[in-house]
Amino acid sequence: MREMKDSGLPWLGIVPLKWEVRKVKHYYRMQTGFTPNTKNDDFYDDLNGKDWVTIGDLCDSRFIPPNTSRHVSKKYIDIFNPPIVRRGSLLYSFKLSVGQVAFADRDVYTNEAIVSFTADNEDCLRFLFYSSCLIIENANENIYGAKLLNQKLIKNAYIVYPPLEEQKKIADFLDFKCSQIDSIIEKQKRIIEKLKEYKTSLITEVVTKGLDLNVEMKDSGIKHIGLIPASWKITKFKQICNAIGDGIHSTPKYDEGGDVHFINGNNIGNAYLVFKEDTNTINDEEFMTYKRPFLTNNSILISLNGSYGKTSFYNGEKILLGKSAGYITLKNDENKRYVRYYLQSIPARLTMDLSLLGSTVANLSLRTLKDFVVIYPSKDVQNKIVEYLDCVCHKLDSNIERKHRMINKLQEYKKSLIYEVVTGKREV
Repeated sequence: MREMKDSGLPWLGIVPLKWEVRKVKHYYRMQTGFTPNTKNDDFYDDLNGKDWVTIGDLCDSRFIPPNTSRHVSKKYIDIFNPPIVRRGSLLYSFKLSVGQVAFADRDVYTNEAIVSFTADNEDCLRFLFYSSCLIIENANENIYGAKLLNQKLIKNAYIVYPPLEEQKKIADFLDFKCSQIDSIIEKQKRIIEKLKEYKTSLITEVVTKGLDLNVEMKDSGIKHIGLIPASWKITKFKQICNAIGDGIHSTPKYDEGGDVHFINGNNIGNAYLVFKEDTNTINDEEFMTYKRPFLTNNSILISLNGSYGKTSFYNGEKILLGKSAGYITLKNDENKRYVRYYLQSIPARLTMDLSLLGSTVANLSLRTLKDFVVIYPSKDVQNKIVEYLDCVCHKLDSNIERKHRMINKLQEYKKSLIYEVVTGKREV
């Protein structure tokens, strides 16, 4: 076992005797990017402009994407002559999604939330691709525990620096091991997508054709639905609902100690609402200033824009809906579970998509929901369909959840492996 020494940093502990522990600025050259005035359209040109990398372009890939989401115009470049990030540089995000890294495989520009590193030796950057995970340990924290970095903190961040030959050896080892792990993760992701596709296909088949393969069929008169059982009806939400609406179109006064959750589309999608860490709350006094939606235990919540069409059951939660959250309150004798399954079907999705044709903003309207066409069997058939889909979909969802857990474990293992190797606690 090789000889170790105390790094002098509590969060780092011991490192190999021959390794250096110094500040980033002692080893790497770095620069930050820029953001043109967003109110000046002449500064952006997404058709003919130059690639301008933002944090959203750094997505767990070794290289930046072939085409960035935004492009800076030639006019801006000619006027301000901003610093260019040269091919081969390592990009590191230090705001919002802190610690995302990727290599620039061509000359690009970056925004002000990204720092780019260069070095005389390529292997130094290959090693930094992995050891950059240590930079976050030098961050400050805000009152909520979020990590905060800036240029000064990054320049003065302490990291490890093995001999060059060992840096290459470590980078080669991690390239190989991480590619293996990533390959397994991608395989699991593909399986998840296949399971989701099968689930959607199964739901579609059952809510449009039923469970009895020998039943007499008829033409639904709807091109993207085709044949349906002869005894089934076609109805609209406004005929089976007591109320259809959306949330407030303003921003309430938030209160961290409030017990009323302010709900938007990102809380919707699971069987029941998910209250995420960034879900805002309001107090009862603020809540009482708004007209409350007509919600019952037979209500379905639906996302109206962005990832529109996601649904969740309302379960009596104390909530205020935002403008991206809608609700469908069915009559008391209607089967909300059947309706939610129908909303997950391919015909339902097509109905939503078709309603948005020509629209510049992906936003489901209340008019679309009120006139939403539903294939409607008898109550007895609905109950049988729900019972069947509950059983089958539970098995599929459990399988998908197992795959997600496996992916999370693999990602944690990869993270742990990188840390152990780049700090010298595991020799390669």
